[in-house]
Amino acid sequence: MAKTENGRRKLKPVIEKKRRDRINQNLAVLRDLLFNSTADTRLQNPKLEKAEILDLAVQYIRKNTHDKTDKKAGDKCVPCSLSAAHISITRPEYFLHQAPRDLPEENRLYDMIEHVFG
Repeated sequence: MAKTENGRRKLKPVIEKKRRDRINQNLAVLRDLLFNSTADTRLQNPKLEKAEILDLAVQYIRKNTHDKTDKKAGDKCVPCSLSAAHISITRPEYFLHQAPRDLPEENRLYDMIEHVFG
């Protein structure tokens, strides 16, 4: 049993590093997709925080789905008074299940967000 615990202790940092690397890689892709879709110059700043990238992604999805969801979804639309950060962390499915998938680049953006938020 001691060998198993020791093996887990050694594996845990490796697994955690892989997870962080995957998150960072996906955030870089998300940043590129957002920049290509919005041309927001803030996304060119290499010191942009991860939380800001997620906020911009939520704003982009809100902007591009809110008008359509008002007409189609009715009560499924997320109230505008909720903060983007709170929604992006706790209820990303509000945006993802209503997301239009008209353009290939938008497909990649929504797929990336689904992947990041699980």
